[in-house]
Amino acid sequence: MAPPQTPASVLALRSVAFVVIGAWLTVGPLVRGTLNQEHLFWLPRWEMFGKAGKNICDVRYIQHHTDGSKSQVDWIELLGRSRAWDDRKKNRIGSKEAAHRTGQQLCRRLGGDEIDLRMRLKCGSEHTWKRHQWGTLDLCSPEGRDKLGALR
Repeated sequence: MAPPQTPASVLALRSVAFVVIGAWLTVGPLVRGTLNQEHLFWLPRWEMFGKAGKNICDVRYIQHHTDGSKSQVDWIELLGRSRAWDDRKKNRIGSKEAAHRTGQQLCRRLGGDEIDLRMRLKCGSEHTWKRHQWGTLDLCSPEGRDKLGALR
């Protein structure tokens, strides 16, 4: 028994509906977000994370050496953590406080007060990444440790 044939008019109508909905979903965030046309409330608005994923931070730890050079610190390796797929949640930094605590652990591993370790920290919000710390504070210095206490 052969499957029933769909009329060409139904296929054309489905195709048009698919293109219209796709254009609405694609062009809406472009018009409202890029062109700042917020009065077009019937178009969808792009949200970076919505409500579920706002506790995500992008953290880079940069070591400043005495000769003026800089190197990025692989904090996962330095702290002896696994990069296995099952352990990925353990390597997630979800707040500026957690980023500072991890930085303090790195200071102890790297050698203490004589190390100049800075971080570039940005965390997700509903609409964009927000910079919290961008390489201005030495985490291993007394000021860096005081900053951690102020964040708690």
